[in-house]
Amino acid sequence: MRNRLVGLTAATTFAVLVAACGLPADDRFEPISAENDRFGLAQTTTPTTSLAPTTTVDATTTTALATTSTIASEPVRLYFITGRQLTSVVQALPAEPALGQVMAALLDGPPSGGLGTGLRTTLPVGADINVTSSAGIATVDLPEGIFDSLEPSDQRLVFGQIVLTLTDRPGVGPVVFTLDGQKMRVFRGDASLTEQGESVSRDDYLGLLSTAPTPTTTSVPVAPSADGVPASSTATTGAATTGTSEG
Repeated sequence: MRNRLVGLTAATTFAVLVAACGLPADDRFEPISAENDRFGLAQTTTPTTSLAPTTTVDATTTTALATTSTIASEPVRLYFITGRQLTSVVQALPAEPALGQVMAALLDGPPSGGLGTGLRTTLPVGADINVTSSAGIATVDLPEGIFDSLEPSDQRLVFGQIVLTLTDRPGVGPVVFTLDGQKMRVFRGDASLTEQGESVSRDDYLGLLSTAPTPTTTSVPVAPSADGVPASSTATTGAATTGTSEG
């Protein structure tokens, strides 16, 4: 009997507590009224998100400037043939060109286009002509057979083209010609013949320039005799033959 009273008392106490907390007596769901919401469960809370500050980075663009190298050049005067005389053409070459570079430009022939109209050369394109210099004297070595395909009237123009072109360069005075390494006799502009190994100068060919007056006829050596002394023949100015090599 005592135990039953204790259990009844406990049940009654629990029921009172449940009623005091506002919990329903049955198992049905009922919303909590605002006045009974002691814990703030009915309130709606909107979460606030803090955004990280935006950092703007200035992009720096580095432009690599292309470096243009300018090669220094200078005008060089090259001599070519017009009619039966010589005239000059100015061509740009790298500054302070060696005599070999000047000769190579001369061997390339007249320039293309209008500048080269009416011009020709007696020098075979790409001929193996070597030029050296010492103490202001230029030595020009011509290859064997260079005159084989030339008309006799063109042969002295070979020397005129070369001498006038080389002596136009600073520091070059006399010019000596060899044929395949051997001393040779060459014709001056007036058709006179040098001794073997004798040098010629710019003055020897100024008479071949197109601006210089020339006589209508002249006594021209046409072929060396057996003793090395050329025979003479009257011919139109400009006709000549090649010199003979030593030996």
